Amino acid sequence: MKRQASFLLFLLLFWTGTATGQLLALSPAEMVESAQFILAGQVIEMRKQQENPEFVIRVDTVYRGELGLATLTVPLPPQADKLLAVPELESRMLFFLAANEGRRLAPAGSLNWAAFLKDGQAERLFMGARFNNWAETDYLQEYNRFLAETPGRKIPLDVNAEEGAAGEPARRPGEVNPVWFFALAGIMFILLLVLALLKKRR
Repeated sequence: MKRQASFLLFLLLFWTGTATGQLLALSPAEMVESAQFILAGQVIEMRKQQENPEFVIRVDTVYRGELGLATLTVPLPPQADKLLAVPELESRMLFFLAANEGRRLAPAGSLNWAAFLKDGQAERLFMGARFNNWAETDYLQEYNRFLAETPGRKIPLDVNAEEGAAGEPARRPGEVNPVWFFALAGIMFILLLVLALLKKRR
């Protein structure tokens, strides 16, 4: 019961933090577990407009989530006055992301949600900061453990999809698309209606 209450409290904090734009800090394990999308790619463009700054990455590997696109726009969390932290162009990075209400991808947390990669390993954090008892080394160790245990899916560069949109979530084996269920129910209803009308005519 206590575990269920703790899990529900975590979900509530995660949702309110994302919805209100307040600081959402996660431990290394929580970052890996709660991210809906975990992927790697190269930074190819920076968009430093005053409102909603963002950068563009060319995705090359997906570790979690159905993405279905090769180019992705990632928004930067709000920062005071000017951009204090921006990723270097051409750098390869690891991202922990979540889909918001508009199915657009955004950082899974306010801090420690991305890391720079070198030779397939997380080398240093982007927008990294100590949280509780966890230092940068703890996040890097957890991210590298995840990378070592999780084979990534390579994304071809010619994939065409809406930039920055999240794909349809992966279904478990045997799980039926609800659209097909409602379509089948509608067909059955029409067949029953036709049979009832034929019986009345007889």
